Amino acid sequence: MLAEQHDLGTPGSPVYAVSRTQKNEVPLPVLNSIKETSLSGKQLRERVVAAETKRWADRAVAKPSLRLYASHKHSISQEHFYDNLPGSAMLFEVRAGVLRTRMWRWKWDDAEEVMCAVCGEEEETAEHIVLWCEQLTAHHPSYTTMAEALGFVAHPPPGDTLGTGDTTDASAAPRSS
Repeated sequence: MLAEQHDLGTPGSPVYAVSRTQKNEVPLPVLNSIKETSLSGKQLRERVVAAETKRWADRAVAKPSLRLYASHKHSISQEHFYDNLPGSAMLFEVRAGVLRTRMWRWKWDDAEEVMCAVCGEEEETAEHIVLWCEQLTAHHPSYTTMAEALGFVAHPPPGDTLGTGDTTDASAAPRSS
């Protein structure tokens, strides 16, 4: 059954329709009225992509579990985060902000033990598991950020703490010729 649509356009402007069955009543171009718009097909596509990207980003930012993901993902595109290798599912959960660490469980049950179940040295957080627990992962260099370890951004070279490509800092590792 087709949803009832209401014409919101005015002469000389793009014609939009709002469906009563749509959850957020997002204006959608009426495809059969495309001749009545002054926008080219490319401009119309760009506006639709921009509106969908903004809606997608707003929804991601609104979810606390997606805070890390939303802060590093700026467009709707396919990611190759899950590759069926051991640990891939865990990293996927960390990227999505849903890894159930002991610190996560402690929010609801303060009697829960919070120290890492593997090493027992630090609180079991997603950062500890990904970056610091030597029993679980290879130790990352001290300048590695969580976003880099999760593959959201490329690792800068040693000494490039700002990610600019400049390693002239005194603490930078010497370059080999």
